[in-house]
Amino acid sequence: MNNGHRYDAYDRSKSKVYVGEYASKGNALANALAEAVYMTSLERNGDVVKMSSYAPLLANQNHTSWNPNLIYFTNTEITPTVNYYVQQLFSANAGDTYYADAVRFQKGSTPDSLLAASCVKDSKTKTVILKVVNAGSASVAAGIDLSRFGKLSSKATVAVLSGKPQDKNTAQNPSTVSPVNNELSVRKTFTYKAPAYFVSVIRITYGKSD
Repeated sequence: MNNGHRYDAYDRSKSKVYVGEYASKGNALANALAEAVYMTSLERNGDVVKMSSYAPLLANQNHTSWNPNLIYFTNTEITPTVNYYVQQLFSANAGDTYYADAVRFQKGSTPDSLLAASCVKDSKTKTVILKVVNAGSASVAAGIDLSRFGKLSSKATVAVLSGKPQDKNTAQNPSTVSPVNNELSVRKTFTYKAPAYFVSVIRITYGKSD
């Protein structure tokens, strides 16, 4: 989370970046949220950070050489970690254009390093995609301004990951923390509540009727 601004001041005339191996040191929700905060900064700096990949990726549950890993397996079971679901949400909801200042968090007791958001547009599917992350212990309100996008659908889909910071997926309980999908009513400008220990991905179509 302390590396959230790492590439903001990167010299744009220098070589582009491939972040070839990154991970928070653990498989709890708190670790996955730290990674989500970091990945919003990679999206913000997509003109410089052209590629990124999580690592280590796979490990046999009964014979690990290191921790953490993204996916654990045995001869009969596969256990996706909470980190995996965050990676899945981000990879399935990429865009081709980044928009600054579409999300502004209410000022309060939560440190800025624990809050992150991004707004991207997928021109192919005509979708505005918002990612909102709160890795702190207090609920925070976020002001959303989508007035630049013209006609928007009044209904959005939202995928949410949330829980307690120490929550993990295990072979016995592989879905302790996994995405929950819902619908959300939206307008050009609205307030969105981001509870503690929470990441969500909101998809809104533009230029289309409901």
